[in-house]
Amino acid sequence: MEPASELKREILREYNRESSEWYVFTSKDIRGHVDTAFVHGKDVWFLKEQPINPYQSVGFGVKSVTGELRGKLPAHSFGFRPLNRRLITEILSEESSARRMDLMVESMLRQRPVPLSRIRSPVAIEGPVVYSPSNLDVFPQQQDLDTKLRTELDRLIMRKYPHLTTTYG
Repeated sequence: MEPASELKREILREYNRESSEWYVFTSKDIRGHVDTAFVHGKDVWFLKEQPINPYQSVGFGVKSVTGELRGKLPAHSFGFRPLNRRLITEILSEESSARRMDLMVESMLRQRPVPLSRIRSPVAIEGPVVYSPSNLDVFPQQQDLDTKLRTELDRLIMRKYPHLTTTYG
């Protein structure tokens, strides 16, 4: 178990090394903690975090190697995709219909994700991120990890951020 901030740096390093075939899933658990699973090949990083303010969160996570995932992976992998000026202008245009916007999004997602260091355009999209309204269920050992991470995160919050546990926190 490691601080989520350290695992996020590791994930970013790995993404910049190999930017294809990443998948990201997120949800909130019963206490409102944010669960995020990053999947790349057989590697899975599972993070549990609590927002402290709009710019900061605290949490813990683990990296695991799994041979199997539950469910099907999305059609498009996660990543950063630079947008060219023509597409940016078209997106910002008031003349774009809903159908045209769907085609533009599909066109953007068909682009291969690139490492952040290779993005030269003024705008890039990030995603897709699959949000689940119920608990994440991505890999078999996740339930045990979820309990351990929640316990550790709740301890940290009670020790350092007790105001978050009050009615108005």
